[in-house]
Amino acid sequence: MEKILTGRSGLRRRGVRFFLVILAACSLVAVEFAVEIDPQRIAAELLMGSPASTIQGGLDLEPLSHLRNKILLMFGVLVMVVGIVLTSFMKNILIPLEHVLEVSASFRQGDLRPTVHIMTRDEIGELGVVMNDMASNLQEVVALSSITRERIVSVRGMLTSGSSTNDMDQALKEVQEDLDGFIDMFELYQGEK
Repeated sequence: MEKILTGRSGLRRRGVRFFLVILAACSLVAVEFAVEIDPQRIAAELLMGSPASTIQGGLDLEPLSHLRNKILLMFGVLVMVVGIVLTSFMKNILIPLEHVLEVSASFRQGDLRPTVHIMTRDEIGELGVVMNDMASNLQEVVALSSITRERIVSVRGMLTSGSSTNDMDQALKEVQEDLDGFIDMFELYQGEK
């Protein structure tokens, strides 16, 4: 597919970069927590200035280990959720949007046959319906232009062959009706008001 905007950064790449930044930040925080909540180091610091007689039976470090494990699990879940959201974003937004861009590129090159196949009930699905309607309208314009051209050629032939004025008048009226219908189909650009 030819890129419409040169030098643009793809949304997919940008999403992956965001995911990697979030993953790196989560990993740094998780490593920091894992290092800071080391039960043996905390116990050594707590016992350092205390006389051994004041601490009877030692310290119970199980809650600290449990807290550290919960925090690491939370960061793991956070990374998974971000990955799921990114995957969903790519599937539900980027892939349909890329399809719309492909069809738009075909329209720009004059090929009005492709249609947008997006069956969602959101703005991207609505964009697909609008693009399909636009292609249909443009195909009608091309068909009407072709018919009008054939009628003009016919009138021109009547002029050169010396046909009756009534026949030429009728043919010109048909061309005028075609053109009037053609113009009425569209709300033409009127400029700034």
